[in-house]
Amino acid sequence: SVGRPERFSRKRIVESAASVAAVFGPAATMSAIASALGGPTGSIYHRFGSREELLAEMWVDIAESFQAQFIDLLDGSGDPLDVAIQAALHTPRWVRLNPSKARIFFHYRRDDFVPSVVSNELRVRLDHLRVGLRSGVLGFCERAFGGISPDLIEVCALVLIDLPAAVVRRHLVSARPLPSQVDSLLELSVRAILLADPAIEPAEIAG
Repeated sequence: SVGRPERFSRKRIVESAASVAAVFGPAATMSAIASALGGPTGSIYHRFGSREELLAEMWVDIAESFQAQFIDLLDGSGDPLDVAIQAALHTPRWVRLNPSKARIFFHYRRDDFVPSVVSNELRVRLDHLRVGLRSGVLGFCERAFGGISPDLIEVCALVLIDLPAAVVRRHLVSARPLPSQVDSLLELSVRAILLADPAIEPAEIAG
């Protein structure tokens, strides 16, 4: 006979945790998550050994969903300046599509949800995120400038990661929708930094 479908899947539990954590942050409780899930806390503990384990997996899921497309954009061919702009704009675009997850990812720190000791499976996924991000930024830097140096890495990290995150965080903290002007201002900023920073040879990024 065919078994009954799972009523409370791992994915559904993680999504319920995200809906609660978006409001309460790392103070999200198992009882609140169970309420959002529409089931008993026992259904959660059946799949997750602890609240910490659940919140850590939730954060890693969100990080993976954000980073996958970001890395794809960074790896794109074409003019490096256009690649940088599209990669930077991925942040506000993703935030608009995923406001609850974005509040968790950009308003809080990873350490707020991921303890220092995690399961081997989560450790592998965290390492993959770290290595993937570093490889993506260094690879872009290499293609854009024909080499890598500490100064160039700092510039690339600023325009691709730090600046977009700072722009959206201010609005997420106040729970306001991102204004459309954010995108145009971010694009102008990326252009200005990559074309005018004294650490960069403009001819290299401009083609």
